[in-house]
Amino acid sequence: MTQSFYTLDAYVQTEIRPGLSGAVIAGERSTAVRWEFAPDMVRTGIHHHDEHEQFGVVVGGRIELEIGGVVSRLGPGEMYYVPKGVPHGGTIVIGDEPAVVIDFFTPPREEYVRAANGGPAFDPVATETHGR
Repeated sequence: MTQSFYTLDAYVQTEIRPGLSGAVIAGERSTAVRWEFAPDMVRTGIHHHDEHEQFGVVVGGRIELEIGGVVSRLGPGEMYYVPKGVPHGGTIVIGDEPAVVIDFFTPPREEYVRAANGGPAFDPVATETHGR
C-alpha cells in the first residue's frame, strides 16, 4: 500500500546530496523533497537537469537562490520554478533561522529516491553540469 500522509515526526532525514539532508516522497510521476537548510550551510553549486522541471516552496526561513542568472531572495510562502535545462542553485540561507524548502520534480528524481533508501548521496553539480 502506498503511503498517503507524511507527518513531521515521520520524516526520515537522509543525506540526499553531499552535505544536504532531506526527506523524500517518491510518487509514480514525480518526487518531492523536504530540505532543511542550516543557517551556516555552504552555498550550493550551480547545476542544471535536462530531464526534470522543478518547483519549490519556501516553508520557513529565508533563502537566496539563482535561476537562469537571476538572483532572488525568498521567504515563507514564496515559490520558484526551474524549467528543464536552466542553470540554477547557489542556494544559501539568509539570516540565523534554518530554512525549510520543499522541491517538486517531474519526472521522478530516482537518484534522490535511491539516496533516501540507503544509496549514495547524489551530486547534481558534478553530474548534471556535464550534460546529463
